[in-house]
Amino acid sequence: MALALALSACAGQSTGTGRPDCLQLCQKGKAERCPGSEALQCEDNCLSEDARAETSGCRALYDESLQCSASLEDICTVAKACADPVAEYLECLEDYCKDHSAEFCP
Repeated sequence: MALALALSACAGQSTGTGRPDCLQLCQKGKAERCPGSEALQCEDNCLSEDARAETSGCRALYDESLQCSASLEDICTVAKACADPVAEYLECLEDYCKDHSAEFCP
């Protein structure tokens, strides 16, 4: 989950904002053949994740996880190297879903 999130955790809106570009990170992970990346649909995953971050109010934590991913020399280490910021973002989403109903909430 962390690899998929980190590789797909950005969206079309992140392009040109000074934030790391999800699509580029996702495509880099696929090009490097990181485990779990083969099934990712980068554009769809990125757009969905961006919408979750905006809707939930978790944008800052989402951006931190992307920044961590973008800073890695080896994108395939994202699950381990960025575990803390990804976990914080996922916790934020979970907290949001406790009090709200959204398409992405279980």
